[in-house]
Amino acid sequence: MDSAPKKTNQEKCVIVGAGEFQLPLIVKARELGYETHVFAWGEVMVGRSHADHFYPIAITQKDLILSMCRDLQPACVVSAASDVAARTANYVSRALGLPANPELTDLTSTNKYLMREAFRQHGITIPNFVLIDTDEAEEFVQNVESAGLRYPLIVKPTDRSSSIGVSKVTGTEELVAAVQVALAASVEGQVIVEEFISGAEYSCECISHAGKHHLVAFTQKFTTGEPYYLETGHLVPANLNSVEQDYLVSCVFECLDALQIKTGASHTEFKIAPSGEFRVIETAARMAGDYIGSDLLELATGHDYSKAVIDVAQGLPPETVPTNAQTYALARFIYSKDELGDLKRLKQENPNILVSESWSSPNDSQPKKSIASPPRRLGYFIASSQNLEEALQYTPKHKD
Repeated sequence: MDSAPKKTNQEKCVIVGAGEFQLPLIVKARELGYETHVFAWGEVMVGRSHADHFYPIAITQKDLILSMCRDLQPACVVSAASDVAARTANYVSRALGLPANPELTDLTSTNKYLMREAFRQHGITIPNFVLIDTDEAEEFVQNVESAGLRYPLIVKPTDRSSSIGVSKVTGTEELVAAVQVALAASVEGQVIVEEFISGAEYSCECISHAGKHHLVAFTQKFTTGEPYYLETGHLVPANLNSVEQDYLVSCVFECLDALQIKTGASHTEFKIAPSGEFRVIETAARMAGDYIGSDLLELATGHDYSKAVIDVAQGLPPETVPTNAQTYALARFIYSKDELGDLKRLKQENPNILVSESWSSPNDSQPKKSIASPPRRLGYFIASSQNLEEALQYTPKHKD
């Protein structure tokens, strides 16, 4: 393990989680001179070898982690790209008297039903939706219209992220299968069924300190389209003009206030309807995954997002986000041979813009996917260019 300079007072930084999206936080904390203490349990723990001290403890064991942190007395407790890790980090921070969001935020930012209720109470426009559990599922699917819903619909677990268990449906037969998939994916056995929102999809990445929100960047999102809506890529910054951005920032900040997000990173997903109106999908009180928070933001803006997360977690204001960045960064996810061909094309045409890649060859013998078995991601690549048109050549084709 490489050594890093330590702060003279041996300040400690606790990181909850050790996966690939937590790794940049671990590395950044060590670069800043903190003694890193990392808690995680599982097969994929790439951050383990980068930590000064590693504890094989599940991130759900928040009381055990808190007990150990009382002895450590860290300067900050942070996490990234995981709702579960964010809840634990927030729980520990509150108990230690460090900057943290209120307990209500832990609930409203990780449960899609409670989130929509909070948005509705604050006058934020949301699609019509219904909450159902296992016992209600059979009766609901036969009486959708009586619940005030109209096809097409989106079905999703209340307590999962990264499009897990999410499906678009256009009729009763599809709805039955989609509800079964979503219920199986839900930890608490509940799903929401809501009317489909059309439009281009984006996200907004922010950092908050002492109740004040700061825009970091807008991200343009690409998906597989129906029925799974799995992410196929992201582009930072999104291709939005200044008028659009001013309007969207105010909408996103209303969402953050509705969930009482006061400190730390946040990731708000939304669509811009054909009419031009903002339609929120959901807000997470954490750094985005899929290489947005860990890679794309700094490549595109020059803003050290990982450092900002560490700073605000101990009560320090974040550094100013540059407003004149001229670089575009994209992450592209590979699901098929055709998409792997796009990577090969990039390496032939513009190898200088390729930042990183990781992929495995597709298996031609794989069976055709059903609604219960979405496509498997084969890998990804990250690229960075100062030319928007050049970057757009390697983003996925838009699907609604």
